Amino acid sequence: MNSQDESSEPLHRLGGLLRRSSARRAIVHLLLDSCTRKQIALELKRSQHTIDAHLKTIYREVGVGDRAQLMLLAIKLRDCGELPPPRTG
Repeated sequence: MNSQDESSEPLHRLGGLLRRSSARRAIVHLLLDSCTRKQIALELKRSQHTIDAHLKTIYREVGVGDRAQLMLLAIKLRDCGELPPPRTG
């Protein structure tokens, strides 16, 4: 596997995850809007603990270590038109 394949794998995992989970998709969109965990919790009417749990799951499933890495991937998805809208249906 070449380095381009390795660097695109987390991007594909994030795209797939966001297509499957509306809650996690909403969290990523709010992160892109520069919301804090507390703001996200208030907006989604969830506890900060729940938001933390979602973020940990996203990090693990995508294969990133922190919010900054996640945001770089989300920005790439958005810029190439592959970021699913915050709400579907």
